[in-house]
Amino acid sequence: MMKAKFNMYISVLIITVATSTVIISSIAGDLQPSAPPAPTMKTLNEIPPSWSQTLPGASRYTLVLNDDAVLDKETGLVWQQDPAAVLRTWNQAIQRCYDAGTGRRAGWRLPTVSEMGSLFGDWDGSHAISAGHPFSIPDLNNCAGVVCQFWTSTSVENDVTKAYTVRIEIISGTWRAADAENKTDDFRAWCVRGGSGHVGQ
Repeated sequence: MMKAKFNMYISVLIITVATSTVIISSIAGDLQPSAPPAPTMKTLNEIPPSWSQTLPGASRYTLVLNDDAVLDKETGLVWQQDPAAVLRTWNQAIQRCYDAGTGRRAGWRLPTVSEMGSLFGDWDGSHAISAGHPFSIPDLNNCAGVVCQFWTSTSVENDVTKAYTVRIEIISGTWRAADAENKTDDFRAWCVRGGSGHVGQ
């Protein structure tokens, strides 16, 4: 009698274990992946921009927004491909960028002096825009003489009536930061999109 009960307990245990295995297998489903894993390598266009990297002009800049603007892959900033030749006061320049619809997109602003300088980051003595850039620099020679002067949004810290400009020499394609100018003077605006910038005062 005891042997019969023991055999019955063993049979129930085997059935219980087998049933649990079936249930677990049903819940888990197929353990094989449904598709091959996606590649983990990223192209240069997929890597978030960083101010710590240095790229040659040919791969640093690319035309975007129907070729009306240029993406700088070093900084992530988007610049107007051919800034307008109209001269404006500082306040007018800020408003012009706010109102800009370059590439049928809003969100433009006047760049800071640091952002403007980042376009000319070859500190080897030439300070030229990287070779291979797609900007229409030859179209900038509507300025007086051979120098184009652009407003930045950076005000002079101890004199809010003045702001910094950046000069671009057309012949050499080089730049230098100009002396602070009165905000009532007339210079050009080269609008930028993206980044954080700062509110002009």
